[in-house]
Amino acid sequence: MDTIYIFESIKINKRFFRMKINCKDYDSIISNITAAFYGVNVKINDLLLFMESDFVKLSKDIRNYYEQVKIVSDGSRQVSDKILDGGGVEFFKILKQSNDRVSEIKTFCNELYSFLHQGLDDIQHNTKNLHTKFNKLAIFTEESGNTEFANAYRDLSEKLNNVQSEITEITDHIEKVKTMVIDELIQKIDALNGQIQLQEFEHERALDNAKYLDEKVINCIDNIEKLIINIQYHDIIRQKMEHIAAANEDTVDNLQRFSSTLEHSDELECKKYMAILPMVAKIHRNKIEYSKDECEQALNSIMSELKQILEDTTYLSVFRIDFYNYLFY
Repeated sequence: MDTIYIFESIKINKRFFRMKINCKDYDSIISNITAAFYGVNVKINDLLLFMESDFVKLSKDIRNYYEQVKIVSDGSRQVSDKILDGGGVEFFKILKQSNDRVSEIKTFCNELYSFLHQGLDDIQHNTKNLHTKFNKLAIFTEESGNTEFANAYRDLSEKLNNVQSEITEITDHIEKVKTMVIDELIQKIDALNGQIQLQEFEHERALDNAKYLDEKVINCIDNIEKLIINIQYHDIIRQKMEHIAAANEDTVDNLQRFSSTLEHSDELECKKYMAILPMVAKIHRNKIEYSKDECEQALNSIMSELKQILEDTTYLSVFRIDFYNYLFY
């Protein structure tokens, strides 16, 4: 800063006090120092205007957003309560049991069809064997001259043939029933089973998301609270900068008063006054640098917290869409 360079050019040493400096020289130095102080204050005032306009607006926006997030927080708790509600959990427990029962019905239908089909196939096979054997017996007894037994065997063979036809009709009827009823029932069962599994999956996902939602909302609120603290801290820094600017103005006033009395001042007294100015400048510089470091730290914290709030808010928005789809699936 120009002020520092001017002040540090004035050294407190024996040589300085031995130098012959007239009033015009002091007046020129004081004019340069005063101009430098004015330049510093112009920059401080520009910074203060920025901090007052932008950060006051940011503080207002953040507080409004904080109120909105509090509303979201209350809503998220209601969402979590609905998802984690004992009745809802019990409903999905019953739904899972229903899924098991539906699977058992499907298995029973398949087993029943297999049992009937296999049983009829066995009867058909045995009937066919008996039919063949009775035919052979009829031929054999007829050749032996026993017509009565031959006719009886032929009669049994004919009845077995009728049984075979009836079994074939029953088998065809079972196939039709299977196609029209059992297959359709199994298809409906599979569709129902798929819906139950999908609802289970969505519910489990909603449970996980509900817990994560609570964490995100809490994180969001915590970050906003930290952000508000940092903005308040930034306001304290602004007040410090105002104090520095006021101190600079006091120094300028003192310099101007001193300049107006140069013609009536002793040279040694002038040198003593000028000798303390570097220390004054150093104190002002340290205050400004310290405030600058504090301001940068506060700004970095604000940026970091804003970034985290943005990420959390984005997640909340995505969750809102997912949960809406879950409710109205």
